[in-house]
Amino acid sequence: MTWVAYDVLAFELFGASDAAMGALLFATLTNWVVVGADSAALRRAGVRVSAWWGILLLPVYVILRTRRAGRSPIVPAVFFALAVAYLFSGDLVLDGLDLP
Repeated sequence: MTWVAYDVLAFELFGASDAAMGALLFATLTNWVVVGADSAALRRAGVRVSAWWGILLLPVYVILRTRRAGRSPIVPAVFFALAVAYLFSGDLVLDGLDLP
């Protein structure tokens, strides 16, 4: 959902010509903050996953995080399913908003 919100916010702030770059900037900054906080929380729980994986390659971070934390493999599956769903539905949602 944050990806769609970033797309809408970027359209409002930057206009149609620069909206893609604005959305990417918002998503990247949010990703860095969330990965840093997640990595710190995991470290306090005794699980070591470098935040650099999340900053450079988010899918690798999600897989490493799941394995090292001993969680269900459904977490990466849901992550990838949501990413694919956004790729297919993101344009439809933005077209439906009728932004200038």
